[in-house]
Amino acid sequence: MWDRGILSLGGGEDMNQIGVQIWARSWRRTWRFYKSAIFWLGPRPSLNIVNSNDAKVILSSNYKEYVKFPTLQIVFQRVFGRSILTIDGDEWAQRRRILNPAFASGKLKAMGAQMLVCIQEMLDDWEREVLETNAATGELELDMIKEFTKVSADVLSRTCFGSNFKEGKAVFEDQEGLIEAKYQDAVRYAIIPLYRFLPTARNRLCWKLQRRIHETLKTIIENRMHAVQKCQADSYGDDLLGRILAANGSSLGDGVVLTTQDIIDECRTFFFAGHETTASLLAWATMLMASNPEWQDRAREEVLEMRNDGYINAHSKLKILEMILLETLRLYPPITQLISRTRSPEYGTTDEASTEERKLNIPAGVRINVLCGVMHRDKKMWGDDVDEFQPERFANGISRACKGMHGFMAFGYGPHSCIGQMFAMLEAKLVLASMLQRFRFRLPETYQHAPRLYGTLHKSAIFWLGPRPSLNIVNSNDAKVILSSNYKEYVKFPTLQIVFQRVFGRSILTIDGDEWAQRRRILNPAFASGKLKAMGAQMLVCIQEMLDDWEREVLETNAATGELELDMIKEFTKVSADVLSRTCFGSNFKEGKAVFEDQEGLIEAIYQDAVRYAIIPLYRFLPTARNRLCWKLQRRIHETLKTIIENRMHAVQKCQADSYGDDLLGRILAANGSSLGDGVVLTTQDIIDECRTFFFAGHETTASLLAWATMLMASNPEWQDRAREEVLEMRNDGYINAHSKLKILEMILLETLRLYPPITQLISRTRSPEYGTTDEASTEERKLNIPAGVRINVLCGVMHRDKKMWGDDVDEFQPERFANGISRACKGMHGFMAFGYGPHSCIGQMFAMLEAKLVLASMLQRFRFRLPETYQHAPRLYGTLRPQHGMPLLITPIHFSETDK
Repeated sequence: MWDRGILSLGGGEDMNQIGVQIWARSWRRTWRFYKSAIFWLGPRPSLNIVNSNDAKVILSSNYKEYVKFPTLQIVFQRVFGRSILTIDGDEWAQRRRILNPAFASGKLKAMGAQMLVCIQEMLDDWEREVLETNAATGELELDMIKEFTKVSADVLSRTCFGSNFKEGKAVFEDQEGLIEAKYQDAVRYAIIPLYRFLPTARNRLCWKLQRRIHETLKTIIENRMHAVQKCQADSYGDDLLGRILAANGSSLGDGVVLTTQDIIDECRTFFFAGHETTASLLAWATMLMASNPEWQDRAREEVLEMRNDGYINAHSKLKILEMILLETLRLYPPITQLISRTRSPEYGTTDEASTEERKLNIPAGVRINVLCGVMHRDKKMWGDDVDEFQPERFANGISRACKGMHGFMAFGYGPHSCIGQMFAMLEAKLVLASMLQRFRFRLPETYQHAPRLYGTLHKSAIFWLGPRPSLNIVNSNDAKVILSSNYKEYVKFPTLQIVFQRVFGRSILTIDGDEWAQRRRILNPAFASGKLKAMGAQMLVCIQEMLDDWEREVLETNAATGELELDMIKEFTKVSADVLSRTCFGSNFKEGKAVFEDQEGLIEAIYQDAVRYAIIPLYRFLPTARNRLCWKLQRRIHETLKTIIENRMHAVQKCQADSYGDDLLGRILAANGSSLGDGVVLTTQDIIDECRTFFFAGHETTASLLAWATMLMASNPEWQDRAREEVLEMRNDGYINAHSKLKILEMILLETLRLYPPITQLISRTRSPEYGTTDEASTEERKLNIPAGVRINVLCGVMHRDKKMWGDDVDEFQPERFANGISRACKGMHGFMAFGYGPHSCIGQMFAMLEAKLVLASMLQRFRFRLPETYQHAPRLYGTLRPQHGMPLLITPIHFSETDK
């Protein structure tokens, strides 16, 4: 299903008027940042390159240095075999050398006549249809993406197979069906071992199509080779296949030849690479000329001047048409990310193509994505009119169109640039020149401009996951409108809601509407600041136990130096679990800790099978080993919590206890009891679900915050010293009572949350169908018109690194920016969203900040710490933003360092 847009093509005195409809084909953009950035997909590091100088270094290196990323290479080989698109190294270089002559400009001209046959047939059909259906008005509406897709397939079939045009066309239709079938099962291929060998209906279709493609191509190739060998033909043919066979034959002297299977794979790849890409280019080019009639008129004048010379001979002189096509490729490149590469382990860490001015030190194994689509919209390179259609920027060629000679990469760059780029440009020029000669075109009033995007950009953007539209929000004003709206207006995205409910039940994290509002009202008193102070003593018990263990270990193992290396993420994860167990369950501390350990195991097990749950119907009911483990853990969690809750309720009901307890569970039970008068109470199951959610929300997030905060203080000892001075001044008042006065520590924690937010994206939401298209919280200055069903992702992690909001030092650790509070830390009052915003902001944020302050204050009072030389900085997004290689710190008890002094 394609996003729909309209393009109307109109006429003149001796021309038919024709109206055309475009369906905006997939305009693909990739991932996340407005500058080159590293991110993690599970355990695999990926590097997004959007700087053209870096891209040049990578793409112009020795062809053995940056090779195709292995996982993607395997996936592509399943569809296209071992073709120039999927191979590497010497094999790729030899294949490229054999194929290059077939795509030489001189030989491509000979294919122009075959192209024009297909193009004129299409235009004749349009003219015939105008006369038959709309002779009175002379105007006709067509779906141009379908028209261009069809003519592109015809051109490829005729230029590739010539006399075997019909068989070639059938092959390409089968190849298109095969790609579609493989694409639909791509995730299953990735996660289900040996899935491609199962006799499913779609796999059987794939096998059938593969056999038919292989047999047809093999017959065509062998017949041509046999005809030449038997002297029944002078050549292999004047089409592309014939030229490949001829080029292959001329390489016999070098001892390198293509097998029949190699040639079959190249034919399949050529169709894939040249089919939809050319159709997409033509669709966007006609839309832009229809939107800019002055450029359409200029191009037509040029075409009419050249028609006596013949477009095939004169195509290189069609300068205006070339400028329009290049500008179209800049604005709407069919491929916005070049094939992912990785550095070969045989090479060092500095590129052969590096210079003193531009050195890249990229280790082997990092997946490198060159985002040419993002480069094409870079204001620094293309100017303030980067988003405007300005073909004249290419008047002096590609190299002078922007500030960087290599800022245009629609066809790649260097030795791996697209082998078929001259073929594509010739075809596009012939189609448009022929069309301009015979037709005028315009946009109708019903046209909707909706390029279809995959992935996100450096600004708020819509993209598609299969048939589902998603909107990434990185503008804080837009986020404020969404998050401060009526709680019924933007609800949790249904698919994610179902997944979360499998883990956490129906808790405040997973419910919506009135049920959520009632639950929030009942729970709010349990998290009030006054009541949280009472939990401070329980927190300090856990914290002091951890610090005592550290000091004991220093004395036992490193008494001479007084220094000990610890992995702080492990230490803080453990103490956070202890704090939650003690503050949540108090006297039932041991049972609570066992519950939290089971809950952690349950989350891990469900996370590992998350994709299977999503794509395999009823998978969660299958008795797999992991599902059986999940069921066992769920039963144990439920039974333990139910026993604790019912025992407390029974004790109060039987007057065996004055209250439900002074821990968090007791406060929730008390708050629930006080809501009886409103007729809304939580069931035992509701309370169980809230306990499970509270552990998830408060466990890894706090541990992550503490780990990054200690790393930043270790990296910036002046801030560690300032925080310690403040802590020592307040110790007589008690940290629990004085925690609100620890201003420097609070600034450090807020800056840590800005730079390394544990949750980088707030829970996805969607607009309720009950509401209109304009938000209740919208203003005249900021209106959002978001239809129901669009998945909305608020990317707070991207907002926190926005230079416009936070300044040029956005990537630096500068806690003083929070000296006057959150609202004055940046240009927007709501640019900081580590705890969310509005009515859905985190209910436990004061609990988390109190715990973090007590941990760091206690630690600063007793220890100094620094980073070891072996520390590797590698943030990894795994549920929460955690250090990939742990967080090693060298700690020294204060009394040791004072003795040294």
